[in-house]
Amino acid sequence: MKKTILTFAIGITWSLLLAQVKTTQSHFFDSKTLLAMVRFDDPTLYKDSKTAPINEVNAKAVRDFKKIFKDAVDEKWYEIPNAFLAEYSLNDKKYVVVYHRNGKWQFTICYYDGKNLPAEVKGDIKRVYYDYSINRVEEVRIDDKTIYVVHIGNETTWKNVRVCDGEMDVIEDFNKK
Repeated sequence: MKKTILTFAIGITWSLLLAQVKTTQSHFFDSKTLLAMVRFDDPTLYKDSKTAPINEVNAKAVRDFKKIFKDAVDEKWYEIPNAFLAEYSLNDKKYVVVYHRNGKWQFTICYYDGKNLPAEVKGDIKRVYYDYSINRVEEVRIDDKTIYVVHIGNETTWKNVRVCDGEMDVIEDFNKK
C-alpha cells in the first residue's frame, strides 16, 4: 500500500513538473514547481521505484547520458512515471538526471555544499544576505537555463533563495523558533 501511494505521489509530481515545463516559456519557474524538482534529492521519492537495468532504459537516453556525463561512473537508473532517472555522485556532488520515456532529456539537478557555489552567484547572495551562511545548493539545469536554489540561514531564520539570470527571490522563509 505504501509503495502504491508513493508511486502515485511520484506520478502526480512528475506530471505537474512536465506540465509546468511545457506550458511556460519562463526560465524562472514558479516556486512550487522548482521546489518539487529539487526534492528529487529526497531518497523516499524514487528509491522505492523500480530500479531500471540499463538495457530497459530508452537507448536514446542512455546514449545522451553517456555523451554528456562522461565522468559519471556507477550511475543508477530508476523507472519513474513517464520517465527515467539516472543518479550518480562525483566530486562531493550528487547528480540527478531525468529523461522522458522517449529518451528526451528533461532536466538535471546537481546537489552540493554551499562552498562550491560559483563565485558570481555567491557574490549576488552575499550582497543582499551578508549576515547569512550559505549551507546547501541545488543547481537545476533545464532547457538552456541554470537556476540555483540556495539554502541560507542565520541565527533566527532559514531562507531558500532562487537565483537565475541575475534575478533573485526568496521562495521559502522559515523562522527557527
